Amino acid sequence: MTADEFAALVCSRSGKVRVTRVLLHAEGSQIRGHGLLEITHKRLALHLEVNPKTPMPKRQKNIWKAEDFWSLSGTIEGDLRFSCNRVSTGQRTDHWKTRKAPQTIQVLHLSHLELQTAGWDKLTTAKKRKAIGLAPEHRTKFPKVVFEAVLIGCPQIFVNAGTDTTIQNDFLEKRTSSSADTFVDRADDYDFGLIKNGEDLHVHLRSKRRFCSKNEEDDRRRFRALLDAVGFTHGVDPWPFRLSHCRDGRKVLDQIQAPRNVTSSPHAPFDQSLGLTVGRHKRGARNSPVRIAARFFENQNAISAKISHLLFLCRASTADSVDLRVRTLPLCSLFEGIVNLLFDHLKLEAELRAKDAQFDAYIRYQDRLCLRLKKLAARSNVPLQRLAGSLEHATAFRTKDKFRALCDHFGLNQKEMDRCFESWAKRRNPLSHGEWDSDIEDFIHQSRIAGAINILVLKVMGYSGRVRAVTLGESAAETYRSI
Repeated sequence: MTADEFAALVCSRSGKVRVTRVLLHAEGSQIRGHGLLEITHKRLALHLEVNPKTPMPKRQKNIWKAEDFWSLSGTIEGDLRFSCNRVSTGQRTDHWKTRKAPQTIQVLHLSHLELQTAGWDKLTTAKKRKAIGLAPEHRTKFPKVVFEAVLIGCPQIFVNAGTDTTIQNDFLEKRTSSSADTFVDRADDYDFGLIKNGEDLHVHLRSKRRFCSKNEEDDRRRFRALLDAVGFTHGVDPWPFRLSHCRDGRKVLDQIQAPRNVTSSPHAPFDQSLGLTVGRHKRGARNSPVRIAARFFENQNAISAKISHLLFLCRASTADSVDLRVRTLPLCSLFEGIVNLLFDHLKLEAELRAKDAQFDAYIRYQDRLCLRLKKLAARSNVPLQRLAGSLEHATAFRTKDKFRALCDHFGLNQKEMDRCFESWAKRRNPLSHGEWDSDIEDFIHQSRIAGAINILVLKVMGYSGRVRAVTLGESAAETYRSI
């Protein structure tokens, strides 16, 4: 079985393959055996028949950290080698037959499979050219890097190119059809393409002279940034079903996981009406929203990592699988988290205090009152102690003040952004006390809150242009906006 045949079987979401020469590293022991790999749409599960000479160890912990996961390697259908470094245990069954020792069947859940490259894929470009009798190419300073990832069920938003398909038939002769299914973005360091294939989106990266590939790990970091950018702009969790990485013509990674549809949120900052370019532009775009977001995530700093995590939580809290009435409260908390994070990152406190004297006055009066209350409060006077504690922890800058400072810093329309803030202020406290609106009202408030988060993130990334500010606006002017 080839890697592509195995990937097609996994993508079908149903099947079983024979696995031999299994070597499992678990709890400091090595266990050997063979079994069946069961494929479903949710997981990859190996039913391992353990060799009696290497019995299964007992699981030492109930709660596992990253370093506690087991690892294994094996061979699929006799010729396709694979490994996995994130293995967890499932059900265990012991059978007693005529033998003295029981026969153990241990179910192992594999987060992914890394397929071992072999044959032609294992050769570099220079070795491939030599094998087919071609002259060697001029060697560049950095190796050429190629990535491909498949996002199951990911929608296509941006389109500026397409595919031409030609069919030659003896009777019907030649027929050519075209489909608008591709988005191309070009730059000096790498080009990328987003190609729709059926229900899935394929993400391609091709390096150029200025890519400066340091090592495999750094290549993957940069491609991970591109996937994060696709996830943000398309409103999905960019976890690929299949990920391949080629360096200098040699495939260094071929990873497959269970074919789950990507988790999606309805509150993506762009939609097809903004992403569709009329006509074919084979030269591609430059500095598209995806590219701008990818550049931001490439920078390995605290702000980009935190924003990436907060955006993941935003998508998770507003996913289709989450009840509509539950989504608003976590979204309100995340809105506050984004506002606080960006306010601190941009260091707007000093600027805000210089513009408005009330903040310095608030801090002075707060300090005086706290000091007086602490002097008046005896050890037994619990109410005054509580009041002093509450006042001491109060902040001069409310979320409203920080949000308006951010809007002013980014040059955003204050009146339009205030509607988003009003939705947050209106829904945050009632939801904390178990009060709900109708589903439509809830969704409208969620749209405005999520839209404000998207706009603030796009501005800190450096984007200016049209955006879907609100998923369900009262008018087109509210839904689509220039920022």
